[in-house]
Amino acid sequence: MKEKERARKLWEELLSKNPTNDDLWYVIVSVASLREEAWKQLLKQNPTNDYLLYVIVNVDSLREEAWKQLLRQKPTNRDLLYVIVNVDSLREEAWKQLLQQNPTNYDLWYVIRYVASLRKEAGKQLLRHNPTNDDLLHVIVNVDSLREEAWKQLLRHNPTNDDLLHVIVNVDSLREEAWKQLLKQNPTNIDLQYVIVYAASLREEAQKILSEKEEATPSSPTSPPPVHKRTIDDIIREMRAL
Repeated sequence: MKEKERARKLWEELLSKNPTNDDLWYVIVSVASLREEAWKQLLKQNPTNDYLLYVIVNVDSLREEAWKQLLRQKPTNRDLLYVIVNVDSLREEAWKQLLQQNPTNYDLWYVIRYVASLRKEAGKQLLRHNPTNDDLLHVIVNVDSLREEAWKQLLRHNPTNDDLLHVIVNVDSLREEAWKQLLKQNPTNIDLQYVIVYAASLREEAQKILSEKEEATPSSPTSPPPVHKRTIDDIIREMRAL
């Protein structure tokens, strides 16, 4: 009883000093007996979305209420991504809200990277969003079930040698196919050296092609030594030596 009375007096004292949202956030997280009152006060002080996100992630008893308040305050895509990644119980709902807000390719990329349960669905969305080659590579590497579809799209996008090298090094199932495509695109010596270092199964073949290229390339003639242009100091130095 004394502890409750003490907490009540401290709370009234805190209110008399016009606590900031940071102060209220600290009470919400740290003082269970005053959590509800601090939360009500926080709502009166127009909390930003960030404060609501802190509550959603860290305070189970206020999670649903804070989530509803966040929706009323129109969460940004960044806000929703934070919920999707950090709160299992609200993941599906936050994902549906994100889809309604026209997620960017980066938003979808982020979900693929950090949320395994939504990886396939986010990958499908990304493939419909005019993906760049980098987007396609992200799907190829991270979404097994969409790998072939993304690979076919990449081939239609005229992949660069760097794109193909990324597949060769990171995707076993497409390594041979990406290697054949790279050979059609006249790989540079640096490309071949990269394969030699990072793709053991192709090392011998890449080394052979590199050696043949180097043998077929005539050595550059020795450049003449640079001509030194005489300066005034050179001329005066020569005069002094007379």
